[in-house]
Amino acid sequence: MILRRTFITVALTLVLSGMAFSQCSVTSANGYTVHLSVYPQAIVPASMSCPGGYNYRVRMGYTITFSGSNIPSSLWTLQGRVTCGSTSIFFDLPNNGGSGSVLSSNDWTAMTNCATATPASLGCTTVRIEIHGPGIASQEILCGFSPLPVELLTFTAEPDDGSVRLRWSTATEQDNDHFVIDRSADGDAYTELLKMPGAGNSQHEQVYAVADERPLPGVSYYRLRQVDRDGTTTLGPTVAVTRERERTLMVHPNPVRERFSLEGAEPGGLLEILTPAGERISSGRLAGASVPVGFLAPGLYLVRYTDPVTFVQRTARFVRE
Repeated sequence: MILRRTFITVALTLVLSGMAFSQCSVTSANGYTVHLSVYPQAIVPASMSCPGGYNYRVRMGYTITFSGSNIPSSLWTLQGRVTCGSTSIFFDLPNNGGSGSVLSSNDWTAMTNCATATPASLGCTTVRIEIHGPGIASQEILCGFSPLPVELLTFTAEPDDGSVRLRWSTATEQDNDHFVIDRSADGDAYTELLKMPGAGNSQHEQVYAVADERPLPGVSYYRLRQVDRDGTTTLGPTVAVTRERERTLMVHPNPVRERFSLEGAEPGGLLEILTPAGERISSGRLAGASVPVGFLAPGLYLVRYTDPVTFVQRTARFVRE
């Protein structure tokens, strides 16, 4: 079987991509609604040495979408403040929505944990959003959030010689018991496939890797789940890989006298003529629609074709008359 990568890296869903997230929506008088998910992803210290405290900024992740009718090309004002401890820190957001991350304004703390600081350790507990646009009066809305145990950095799926290699990494973990990989054929109904123990508590990057040795025919969807020590489960992102049926290599005509054509082969691939014992007689790149074999003595032979992109090899038998 051939595995073709359809997409392997995704923008991480909010429930796992930061230590916390917030979700709010505002409906305009014009018929559209603004949906906001805003959360502190990480603390960005000015220095990794801080015996007397340190300056820092908060990296804020966001996803801003619009639904309904009369959706404007842009709002007039969209910005916010994240409260860390007793300090309210400003950050700006794009007025036309989208997803990504921004850095807040600079702040200072007397703490000495600059090398290991997280939004949770600095007490980042509240997000307030200021919004103003067509049909939306200027207002400030409160979006509270709760700390989550894992800061997920990446989740990828790679085809690898008949299997699918799944890898993910975390920046921090808190009371993380284990991860679960769920698999689905339709992206809707999932079954548990694999488990991987978590790091428990960690302030350093952790990298995980597992393999699905028997991918489903067609598309396989893989979803990451994180499970706390108390059994609480948090759903993560989904990636997909498509498994295509292997093309059969066929010789026409067979038996052959002077030349044959190959079905299931593309120009540019490596073509080899072999004895039944596997000894190579000739090799070269497939250049045209037919292959000359008039130089061969009558008998049974093998033709082996190597795909120039996937490097998958296919073999067929033919008889030289």
